[in-house]
Amino acid sequence: MSLELVPFSKAHWDGAAEVLAAAQRANRKREPLLPARYEDAATARAIIEKTCTEASGVAALRDGRVVGFLAAILEVDAMERVAVVLPPGAAIASGEAGELYREMYAAAAERWVANGYFTHFLHVAACDSQAVRAWFSLGFGRYSLYNWRDLSPVAGPEAEIVIRRVGPEAFDDEWPLRDALRRYNASSPILHPFVRRIGAELERTIEAERAGMADEKNAYFLAYQDDKAVAVMILVPPQPDYMLTPDGSAYLSIAFVDDDARAGGIGAAMVNRGLAWALEQGYQLCTVGYFSPNLVGARFWQGKGFQPLGFCLERRLDERIAWAKGLE
Repeated sequence: MSLELVPFSKAHWDGAAEVLAAAQRANRKREPLLPARYEDAATARAIIEKTCTEASGVAALRDGRVVGFLAAILEVDAMERVAVVLPPGAAIASGEAGELYREMYAAAAERWVANGYFTHFLHVAACDSQAVRAWFSLGFGRYSLYNWRDLSPVAGPEAEIVIRRVGPEAFDDEWPLRDALRRYNASSPILHPFVRRIGAELERTIEAERAGMADEKNAYFLAYQDDKAVAVMILVPPQPDYMLTPDGSAYLSIAFVDDDARAGGIGAAMVNRGLAWALEQGYQLCTVGYFSPNLVGARFWQGKGFQPLGFCLERRLDERIAWAKGLE
């Protein structure tokens, strides 16, 4: 049967939902923590409609039947244009080889690049080895890891330190630590760009941070030494409709210990305080993400029992392709 690749559209949603639901069933056999509700085609179709309505991508057809699809959200931020494939944006039917991912990407990426999107992100379940191998073969690398753990206390020595759950009144203590985290992420080997916001953009960011601190659904914790804040940790409800998030899990969105206070057990003390809070709120699990090149972070989270659920993969293209492609 010949393969046809066509632009992904609403006409393919029903077929794509069947493929996505079957893929979720297969992945849950490997990783039961993945949410079961997406095994239902109607639920899968709803998340495709919610996530991929404005997406750019392709559908793979055999005899008019959808056997795979790849759809990216095209975003423009302050730094660049990016094409982002979220978990409901890529799947292939049972029996299809991983080569289909490669064929679909070849067709979709050409259109993304033609419109100036040179950075491509893709979220994939860690247990889906066929998909991971296909994306690695296309030049993608691990950008970040998404991990889970139960709420039992982490092992290791805990520092005797004052830890407070805080609100907007502690903004002046919390904000410098967020700034220090951005600087840490700009260091080698993470090398994530540190771009300082200014003007109206900075004001909006500060306003959003204060609102987050005031929201009772979130938990902001600060650790103090000699009345100085030396560590921050933030737990929030999980992002809705993220297909890699286990049911009943809190998301540990930020964790940072100041360089001068690191390696004294503050991290373990902060995490245990956060896990205890999550348990009190009725959560069963905790998830956390970190950049793949973050050596300190990887050692810490892996050493505390966090295990990968998914990866965010990245391929960053040389922008000279925009003008060099047509040269002979």
